[in-house]
Amino acid sequence: MTNSIPSTEVSNRGAFEQIDPWKLATDEDKVAALASLGSLPSREIKSAKLSRAAYLLALRGVTKYALSRAVTAILQGALGHAFFPSPPELRIQCNRMMEWHEQKEAERRRIARENADFIRQHGRPPEKTQQGRNRVRALYADFTQHWHEIKYGEDPKAAEERRKRLGMTPEVLAKIPDAPKSDNDENSFRGAA
Repeated sequence: MTNSIPSTEVSNRGAFEQIDPWKLATDEDKVAALASLGSLPSREIKSAKLSRAAYLLALRGVTKYALSRAVTAILQGALGHAFFPSPPELRIQCNRMMEWHEQKEAERRRIARENADFIRQHGRPPEKTQQGRNRVRALYADFTQHWHEIKYGEDPKAAEERRKRLGMTPEVLAKIPDAPKSDNDENSFRGAA
């Protein structure tokens, strides 16, 4: 059984539409699902009324999505036998079809609970204001200037003055044509000969 369960099905128009995996199946949906499994050979039943009641009881609380996917899986051989499923077998298949969705829902609830615990312990993060953004921008500019001084051993303003003194202005640098690129130049960086 695969864990990636798509949540779409083909509509009457042939286009894909989203199915709510949590919408409960109606009794009509359950009867229709049993009818679609009717092509499978089944054991002899003594009372159709009693059998119908057993299936409806087994499928109580099942979603339409799970029922639809379970019927498809059964018709594709998920049970390991080619016979009409018993009520518990059909319910087990429905439960398997919902495992992925239940795991994702549990994960969503866990994350929401952790976020609520964090807010309860530390309070809400402050709202971002223009003043705060400007403060962060200034701190970042100070950090990059300090990093530049450490990496190059000089003040960026002093480096800019030196470039001007040597005639390396942006205008002059923009006039220098780019060196033509060859295949050998590009491959030499990748370690190819």
